[in-house]
Amino acid sequence: MDQLFACYCKWAKTKRLSVELTHSNQGSIQAIFTGPAAQRLFAQESGKHVVQRYPESERGGRRHTSVVSVAVLPLPEERSVASLPSSDIQVECLSGSGPGGQHMQKTASVVRIRHKPTGLSVTVNSRDQHSNRRIAMRMITAMVNDRINGQSKAAYDANRKSQTKMGRGGDKVRTYSFVNGLVIDHVTGRRTNDCKGVMKGDLGLVR
Repeated sequence: MDQLFACYCKWAKTKRLSVELTHSNQGSIQAIFTGPAAQRLFAQESGKHVVQRYPESERGGRRHTSVVSVAVLPLPEERSVASLPSSDIQVECLSGSGPGGQHMQKTASVVRIRHKPTGLSVTVNSRDQHSNRRIAMRMITAMVNDRINGQSKAAYDANRKSQTKMGRGGDKVRTYSFVNGLVIDHVTGRRTNDCKGVMKGDLGLVR
């Protein structure tokens, strides 16, 4: 997962996109990519990414396969949705863990915002509390407005589930085989023997 996220960050840099890590813990990473055509550039990444490798202690032994699920969800512009009444919002600032280490533990930089009427909530976890609050408010406002406009949380969850489901093999987006250095893109049908190049951020090799 960390390697795939690093690949995305390098890819984003080549496309002049900015990256903001908003939440990271064991098993999941959440980030915001912004810039020209960000949504279009990452639209094909939603789904299952299969990684095949040998463990460091078993070179030439049993091959291990793991799966990373990727969801690409659009975030509206800050002023494109109506603001929420402050009486409907509950804000919590918590101590966190992950990138930032002791600094995060001391400053309680994690921000969790809950919309009381709907029960919707969002958590943003990075180093700066003020930035986290701004991002969390933007996310919760968009989610609440989506529900008000008829795009219910059930539809949002269905969208996310459809992007991250772990079912049929046809759901695969890409296979990264470190065993033989091969990367196969199941969307475009392209493949390359330059696995290292892809992981350095050159997704153009298979797109």
